[in-house]
Amino acid sequence: MEKNKSKSQSLQNKSESGITFFLKRVIAGIVVGIGGIVPGVSGGILAVSMGIYKPMLDALAGIFKSFKRSFLFLLPLGIGGAVGLFSMSHLIEWALVNYRIPVMCLFFGLVAGGIPSLVKEANSKGGFKPSYIIATVLGALCILALTFFEKGFAATGTIMELNFLSAMLCGGILAIGTIIPGISTSFVLMFLGLYEPLISSVNTVTSFSLLYSAIGGQTALWGTWFDALLILLGVAIGLLIVGGLLVLLVKKLIEKYHGYSYYAVLGFLVMSMCLIFPSGFVPGLLLVVGFVLALSIDRYMSSKSNE
Repeated sequence: MEKNKSKSQSLQNKSESGITFFLKRVIAGIVVGIGGIVPGVSGGILAVSMGIYKPMLDALAGIFKSFKRSFLFLLPLGIGGAVGLFSMSHLIEWALVNYRIPVMCLFFGLVAGGIPSLVKEANSKGGFKPSYIIATVLGALCILALTFFEKGFAATGTIMELNFLSAMLCGGILAIGTIIPGISTSFVLMFLGLYEPLISSVNTVTSFSLLYSAIGGQTALWGTWFDALLILLGVAIGLLIVGGLLVLLVKKLIEKYHGYSYYAVLGFLVMSMCLIFPSGFVPGLLLVVGFVLALSIDRYMSSKSNE
């Protein structure tokens, strides 16, 4: 009798442990999802700070070798990521519509505040090397090269019209930012003029009032909803294609050229900010506020990861 009771208790503890593990991964996914949608925040860096980056990269790289194991690990992260993405999209769109310049300056401050953490990670294996400066310059030159295609890509922050192909580009950028810690994907999308149209598409698909009106007889709204859904489908396809192609390459690149990779990202971030940051006292003040806020968040996350 006692043996059966002990066995039952063991199974219950194992079940609770599995549920706890699942919920923790969902929460981690929510945090990473928010990092993917909030400009200035890197989902990859958040994944590193929570200790799930390396396991996540291994799961993505081994999805075909160990499908069940990788899928069970990635499933709660995917659920949480979707929750984080959709929960923040309406708030951010409202802020950008009503307070575009102040909000963008605050986001730039968040980007700047993440630079010390990025440099720390870059120097974590072997310290600083003078040759890293070359990687930084090359990263900056990549951004300058994009400005030559301003008409095609609206590379100075001008809002672009989002179509299926540019939606796939958005998905690819989201994949890169998740795989490479330190890149704020939403900041890159903002730089290319794709951020606000993407947020608008997310909000259209998740708008209950629009769906209610469409179901109530305003059939023209179905076209708007399906157009937005097609955009998100393009994002998903781009994310899967780029993520699948790059995960192994990026994993090896970061492992073999750790410092160079991160300093290239540093050049990318700094040049992006220099090209589109507005001048003036208030933008500068908001930049400082965002910088301090990002440093505070980084210290808090570091203290939690060390507990």
